[in-house]
Amino acid sequence: MTLLTDKEYFNKKYWHYDDQLKSTDYQYVGQVLGDWKADQIEFTEDDARWSRGIDFEFSEQHGDRTKNYELKFRHNVEKWGYQRDNTQYYEINKNLPQWCYDVADACGLDNCYVALQKQSPGSVLPWHIDSYRSYMANMETNSAVNVRRYIVFGEAWHWGHFLQVGNNVITQWKKGDVISWDFQVPHLSCCAGILPKYTLKLTGIETKNSLRKKNDKVITI
Repeated sequence: MTLLTDKEYFNKKYWHYDDQLKSTDYQYVGQVLGDWKADQIEFTEDDARWSRGIDFEFSEQHGDRTKNYELKFRHNVEKWGYQRDNTQYYEINKNLPQWCYDVADACGLDNCYVALQKQSPGSVLPWHIDSYRSYMANMETNSAVNVRRYIVFGEAWHWGHFLQVGNNVITQWKKGDVISWDFQVPHLSCCAGILPKYTLKLTGIETKNSLRKKNDKVITI
């Protein structure tokens, strides 16, 4: 695997890559209210995933959809010093509780892929960008520019939980808060607290009926 060159790494086509700029790099989408309990969902070792580069395959079949940028980016994490143990997280995308699909419906993304992630204390998803390569393969599209990801916080914020999008560090969210960001803005997620962090990940195509486009930003399911 060829690691990213500085020219590739600091490609400013989609983001400024200025760590001193006081920019706003994510959007608050809204909030979905409900009585679900994300922390009651059982995850198994079969649901384990890793962000360490060796676990990501590099394949030319992805073509120039994102010029393999995200794949090479993830392979850099090993060079940066991350290990398998501290980049482990859990993700399920089948047979989810009904509330996950109800939240997805409320958010209004077309052709929505729904996945629930759990980060245990000590877990880091290192600085990376999303290529949406799996989503595009399943939806048979070659363009990731129109794909939008919504992040729904499964439980209220707790100490040591944070998400960074571009230059913005996000904390103290409420259960059901929804955020998003533009294509290929770098981000990371960390659980450095005492309780697991739960995130519902929604990936799809935005329409005029999607939550980010609506005037009413609060929906009850």
